[in-house]
Amino acid sequence: MLRSYQMSGGDAGFFLTRPIALVMLALLVALLVWPAVRAAISRSRHTKVNSKTTS
Repeated sequence: MLRSYQMSGGDAGFFLTRPIALVMLALLVALLVWPAVRAAISRSRHTKVNSKTTS
């Protein structure tokens, strides 16, 4: 990716013009965001279970 960035003259828009680059960017974002989403879901489920058992 660094080489592609250098070949484009430092224009990051180059990565948004290729369909495969968009797919790879979407996968990267998903992989970076997934741990936070999974933790939030886990916390939500844990809170619901605790509220049902204490009621």
